[in-house]
Amino acid sequence: MVSKSVTATVGDRVTLPCRTTLPTPVDWYYHRSKNERGDVICSAGNFVNGYSGRFVIDRSVQGEFSLIIQSVRREDEGVYICMEDAGLGTEHHVTLHVQNSKH
Repeated sequence: MVSKSVTATVGDRVTLPCRTTLPTPVDWYYHRSKNERGDVICSAGNFVNGYSGRFVIDRSVQGEFSLIIQSVRREDEGVYICMEDAGLGTEHHVTLHVQNSKH
């Protein structure tokens, strides 16, 4: 398992990193808190549960499946999990912290 922490400000565009050695698309999950069951954001490259729009997968480099969130909101804060190979490969956990804007 790989763990990272990212901080963003409300309204920012943020990239949650996920690089793999496998060419197959990953699955992304979102957990608001440790005790909450997670939502599927993206499965095999397809967005689900209303996550399309502000959420994009960066595929600019082979093995790159980073999740980009545009116009970050406070409610986006939580733990995002990128799973390789339907959970058989490495899990990448990215904790997103969201700060209020400075305005």
